[in-house]
Amino acid sequence: MAMRRRKGWKPESKGQYTRNLGWKLDHRTGRYSQHKFYLGTDLKQAERRRQRLEELWELIEQRAPVSEKPTWTSIGLKIAKALARGELQIVVERGNNTPKAYASYLHRLATAYPMVSFVPEEASAYEEGSAANATMAQEQFDGIQSRLESLQKVHQRNGNISAASLAVHRGETLHQALDAYIEWMEDDRKTAWGKTRVGQAERLKERHADVPLSSLDYDACESLIRYWRNRPPRKGTDTPIAVVSAENHIYELKSFLRWLHRSQRFTWRKPEDLDEIETRVAETPQEIQARATTEQVETFTLEELCILNEYATPLERVLMLLGLNCGFGGAESGTLALNQIFLHQLHPKAKEIGFQSTFEDSFIRRVRLKSKVYGEHLLWSQTVTCVQWAIARRRKLGGAKPDSLLIVSNRGEPLFRETKGGNYARRIQNLWSNSLLTRVRRARPHFRGLSFGKLRKTAGNLIKRFSDGETAGVFLCHGTPVRTDALSDVYTNRDFAKVFNAIREVELYLKPMFEAAPKDLFKEPRRYNIKRDMSSDEA
Repeated sequence: MAMRRRKGWKPESKGQYTRNLGWKLDHRTGRYSQHKFYLGTDLKQAERRRQRLEELWELIEQRAPVSEKPTWTSIGLKIAKALARGELQIVVERGNNTPKAYASYLHRLATAYPMVSFVPEEASAYEEGSAANATMAQEQFDGIQSRLESLQKVHQRNGNISAASLAVHRGETLHQALDAYIEWMEDDRKTAWGKTRVGQAERLKERHADVPLSSLDYDACESLIRYWRNRPPRKGTDTPIAVVSAENHIYELKSFLRWLHRSQRFTWRKPEDLDEIETRVAETPQEIQARATTEQVETFTLEELCILNEYATPLERVLMLLGLNCGFGGAESGTLALNQIFLHQLHPKAKEIGFQSTFEDSFIRRVRLKSKVYGEHLLWSQTVTCVQWAIARRRKLGGAKPDSLLIVSNRGEPLFRETKGGNYARRIQNLWSNSLLTRVRRARPHFRGLSFGKLRKTAGNLIKRFSDGETAGVFLCHGTPVRTDALSDVYTNRDFAKVFNAIREVELYLKPMFEAAPKDLFKEPRRYNIKRDMSSDEA
């Protein structure tokens, strides 16, 4: 059965994700204990390593005698530790083995543990032994084949079997397996991510021919993956699908193949080197060249931010300032709770982090739900004013508790939530596009229609400009702000003092934006007359 993502999986005190798995026998005490594996500090990597470990242990359990408790063998535990470290290839030492014995040992390992890729320590000895074994195997095969042909002729002559019956199989096909896979994921339709995965599996069935599962060898699997790597056109168009869409379909295809390998309903087993198939998605020359610009990420200009702050409603201004001040997207703004806001107070750890704090300071301190990373943000003066308005609005709507959401609709409903269909409501993004941008464009038809998500990118870009990339990563609550050091968060604290100082620098830079807002920040904007405003702009 396919492994599902563990909910609420948290790292240990040193940042390492761990998994207790399998059993070991202590021969001194006669007691069994589980082995603890350390899977690294990156959640996605830890999930992949955990899945490989559980697949290995499942195989060991299946092969254990019914009367005995499954335990780690010495070679099995060695392989498991390598998988926990993220090693995709395991080097096998030759020792005192002859080339033939060495090659045979490697072959037995590969057969016994098909989910692992073994490589020889001495390639020349392995090749020599493989060649000798292949010659011997071919001679044995030729002898067996000759005897089978003789028996076949005898049975056909006696009318016992037909030639076709020798190729009988269960008739399993790719589409049958995909249907079973989609049925297996039925419970996942309740979540947005699960619904997306089901849709991707359905597209796999739509795009790939219904071939016998027996034909899905290494080359056939590589061909399936290469189809998505080359980014087929969107349905009904000549435009290739997006890179991220192709990557998601490859991920789902490999998840399906792993599930199929473990399923008891089908006899198909994955090729030994399935995990070695190249999955990198191709980009068009135009897409590659499009990145060759000074500004590779679309962000708002200062002039555009001034216009947006001038035209925004009070609620739109709150969302805009949270996006710029804290790097919040729709999910972060829509899930911000009242007890995560700390107005007009000293930072509790100011001395420890080396930050000059006063009672005029205000902060938002919370964990970003997507990355499970803790973050802190010093609030600008105008952000504080608008957040105070939002708090008063929330209390006026009634039912406000310390853990209540700050930003809700006029009916008190969350603006960020899952719909009945399992999708995430886009009310914040729609508010931005259909309300604020529409209002601006009535007066300024040529204003760029950048999405709400570009506020977060603009914020990160500004923090990086006035500080550095690591500080921007901490500001955005990325899982690994130092990309070259995955253990940075294990041995050091995140430098929030640098984040706060950079936020203050950005506040000075955005002074024209703050000044562009109306004197009464909470007055609804006037309705703009298109002709009048266009003529005044031209003047």
